Amino acid sequence: MNCKVKKITLHSKTTVRIKEKNSIFMFVFPPLFKAEFVKRYKRFFTDVVKDGILTTVHNPNTGSMKNLLTPGNTVLCSVSDNPARKLPCTLEAMCVNGEWLVVNTMVVNRIAESAINDGEIEELGCVSLCRREYPYDEARLDFYVESDRGRFLIEVKNCTLYDDETVMFPDDGDNERQKASGSPAKGSERRL
Repeated sequence: MNCKVKKITLHSKTTVRIKEKNSIFMFVFPPLFKAEFVKRYKRFFTDVVKDGILTTVHNPNTGSMKNLLTPGNTVLCSVSDNPARKLPCTLEAMCVNGEWLVVNTMVVNRIAESAINDGEIEELGCVSLCRREYPYDEARLDFYVESDRGRFLIEVKNCTLYDDETVMFPDDGDNERQKASGSPAKGSERRL
């Protein structure tokens, strides 16, 4: 594993590196198109307008996203090459107050996995093992990691609720997600 260590902060405002000369990418998006946000409904559907045409795209983010849902916000969407998909386009990111926020939760986990494996999270040290979907009690956590600094259970959260100083999770008061990720109190009692 690469043990180069760089301090980064992983939250939805700073997860994707900007392309620079000689940089290593944490995640490369597929081709994206810009559109204008219209509305979100039935949790997984979002209407956007591109070139005057209204299109319904898949929204993979199950949170409320209430800070982001201002009509007219610029969004980035990808197009799937899978002809069997009912909605061929996916909402990937939204621009709010000049900041791009990644809203596709699967992308955030890929970015986190890349950061773990590439030695980008200083606190983990030199990582020797990173396992996805680790079973823990009655749930699955995003990652189990072994390194020269110990063993870690990591749950990645995509936070779209924020104010000027704080990002918050869960963003909709849904305790089911807390149950799915395990009780913090329980996790602190159990040694790996």
